[in-house]
Amino acid sequence: MDDSLTWHITFYEECNGNCPLTKFFASLSEGDQKKIASALRELRVRNITARRPLIRPLGERLWELRVKTRSNSYRLIFVWMDKYIVVLNGFQKTSQRTPRSYLKIAQRRYRDYLKRL
Repeated sequence: MDDSLTWHITFYEECNGNCPLTKFFASLSEGDQKKIASALRELRVRNITARRPLIRPLGERLWELRVKTRSNSYRLIFVWMDKYIVVLNGFQKTSQRTPRSYLKIAQRRYRDYLKRL
């Protein structure tokens, strides 16, 4: 594959190297982890050509990756940066709208990520 077309997925890390998404992923069943990993691979391949129902814009450069398993729905909030998909937050969907608290966390992490580039 042509490296100029390859996109990479990275997960937000705090300045101390801690990755908050690790705890989220560890809390999921193995089957749900595999389903999310599959959706991330599809996003990496389709990247900016991906559309609904896989992804949805949230505004302020934030997007959500939408993952449905047999018993749950999950969302990963991410941004596009050059040839990187930076995953900022993840949560189990429990309501129609994305909770403001998850958006605020993603926005804060995005600003922190940009400062440390």
